[in-house]
Amino acid sequence: MAHGMVGIDEAAGAGVGVGPCVLRPPRMEDCWALYEGVRTLGGGGLPQVQSVDGARQLLVELTAAPRSYQVVLWIVTDASDAYRGHVILDRNAPPNHGHASIGLWIDQAWQRRGFGTCALGLALREIAVRDRFVRRVDGICRPDHVVMRRVFAACGFRAVAVLPAQHLFGGRYVDMELWQYLYRDGAGVDPV
Repeated sequence: MAHGMVGIDEAAGAGVGVGPCVLRPPRMEDCWALYEGVRTLGGGGLPQVQSVDGARQLLVELTAAPRSYQVVLWIVTDASDAYRGHVILDRNAPPNHGHASIGLWIDQAWQRRGFGTCALGLALREIAVRDRFVRRVDGICRPDHVVMRRVFAACGFRAVAVLPAQHLFGGRYVDMELWQYLYRDGAGVDPV
């Protein structure tokens, strides 16, 4: 077990972890925490989760056919398996065009503790190992979101553009900054 590795049986589908967090597939008991996380974020990258039932339906779909689904959802937990946030990967069909978008949400009470950087780094590793066609991962954040910009930079992303009036936030459209992570040789590259 590598230094800092949380003891997780990845072969059993429990997840993979390094540092303060663990990334694991969603389970049905995550539906309430997932709904609360999405509700407090105002969408959280999962517009279909407008209720606990919506969260439950999404989890049913993801657990029924996780590899055929366009959206991949990982639950971010601590070593005690308590929900701390989620990471969303949108494979942007068709799957062989080499591009995916990623979103990250960490519960406000657990921000600034390394969970975001850890979760994003683990997600990039999972993509490298499991999604051989993905060569570029995009993420966006507000240009004034200093912490998210640091998380992207720490994980090897580069700011490439400002997208004017991209997202509705607080009742008005705001600019968003586009960040990109490029896998040098495709699958198998260790991003962090």
